[in-house]
Amino acid sequence: METDWSKLAHDALCLVFVKLGAVEVLTGAGLVCHSWLQAAKLPDPLWQSLDMERLHNKLPLKNKPALRAMVKEAVDRA
Repeated sequence: METDWSKLAHDALCLVFVKLGAVEVLTGAGLVCHSWLQAAKLPDPLWQSLDMERLHNKLPLKNKPALRAMVKEAVDRA
């Protein structure tokens, strides 16, 4: 049986996103499909407390424009 991940319930997505963390949602999970992107943009527990510590592993500090954009996006969702 094949699962349509785009139809996962919002509550289930929230649990997945919280386990992944803000950086992972911004860099990948929120880009899986349109419904996941919409869920990732909603004000959820994920955005109430931002831990961006792992961000420097994803983007080197020399990539400051991308780093700023990700931080701005995370704060806007908070």
